[in-house]
Amino acid sequence: MSNDQHRNRSAITGRFINDAAAARWPKTTVVETVKPPAKSTPPPKPKGK
Repeated sequence: MSNDQHRNRSAITGRFINDAAAARWPKTTVVETVKPPAKSTPPPKPKGK
C-alpha cells in the first residue's frame, strides 16, 4: 500500500478497489482513511512483595 494511508472501496459492492478503478468510477467510490497501527505497550509489571 502507498504512503498516503487511504483505501478505495466500491460503494456498490463494498469491496476494496485499486486507484485506477477509483479514478475510472469516481461516483461509486468511497475513499477511506486508514489509521496507523497502534503501538503495542508492554503488559503491566505484577506487584510483588
